[in-house]
Amino acid sequence: MEWKKSERGRKLGEDLFLSKFGVKPDKVKVLSTFTYKYDHLKGISKNSVRIKFWSQEKVYKGVVDIENKRLYIKEPVLLLMFTGDVIPVWKDVTAVHRNGMPKRVVFNDADERPRGMDYLDEEGTLKKGSWRRYKGREVYWFPEKQVWEP
Repeated sequence: MEWKKSERGRKLGEDLFLSKFGVKPDKVKVLSTFTYKYDHLKGISKNSVRIKFWSQEKVYKGVVDIENKRLYIKEPVLLLMFTGDVIPVWKDVTAVHRNGMPKRVVFNDADERPRGMDYLDEEGTLKKGSWRRYKGREVYWFPEKQVWEP
């Protein structure tokens, strides 16, 4: 069953990518047939897949809503590396509070490696335990000082 859902999502994603960007992706990979509750709260159906596209040396990530035949592309945020280079990372809200606010946000790079994690309270304030890989090392959030430190 999951294989069929994955394959339907991949094919639909490829078609929707072509109609959205005017070019067929070079490669398509379904990352997971599991989608997060936060995505569902934003109107994406549970009959969805998380997906990744490669096109013209660029990586795109998003969600294909199979039920509603829609493609939601997630925009990356930029993260500074120790070399001075900036890499794109994509954020996924992996847990939510009862009020619908994000509780845990994971930042993954193009290779699905975690590059950071935010823990948030019900008002959206960053909590202790949040971390980032910054300039080649992990730094942690200290809310009492309002700073990132190793």
